[in-house]
Amino acid sequence: MTKTEKEILIDLITSISSNFQSQITQHGKKQQRCHYEFTYKGAKIYKSVFMAVYDVGKHALQNITKHKQEYGVVARNHQNSERRPSKSLNYEDVCAVLHFISNYSQEVGIPQPAAPRGRDGEAPVYLPSDTTRIAVHKAYQDSCAEMTPPARVVKYSTFNSIWRSCVPHIKIASPREDVCATWER
Repeated sequence: MTKTEKEILIDLITSISSNFQSQITQHGKKQQRCHYEFTYKGAKIYKSVFMAVYDVGKHALQNITKHKQEYGVVARNHQNSERRPSKSLNYEDVCAVLHFISNYSQEVGIPQPAAPRGRDGEAPVYLPSDTTRIAVHKAYQDSCAEMTPPARVVKYSTFNSIWRSCVPHIKIASPREDVCATWER
């Protein structure tokens, strides 16, 4: 079960009854305590047994009971669920990376005439074998710094994943693939 399904099941099937007891403390202040009774198939059970049966932790159970008292039996929603993280990738960031990689491959790369046998995709473009992905990322960082205003730079791992997923036909040639026709003969 997912987390929300489990919480709704706990709310619906189980009866978590609460008893509020008002007491006056030694200092004359009013204090309210809530005591819960946990039942499973009509029998009263301990809280620890209840948590073991339903695979729920202490704080999750407290949050579920508090939510049930305030809102009734409805699914709990995270209050931060609709906000987008500030460090998440924008479409413009991905487009900037793709634009840089394609321009870099046009300047430095060696395009192949056709796709290898068995593949229907685009013809590969090989970058020289002395090039590394880290060096290409460094060139990307430098080009972003030179822009006015400076563009947002993505980290190396994100740069790599964008490269692999969006433009897999641009590859770095291995020393074996980086030979001319004379050496192949």
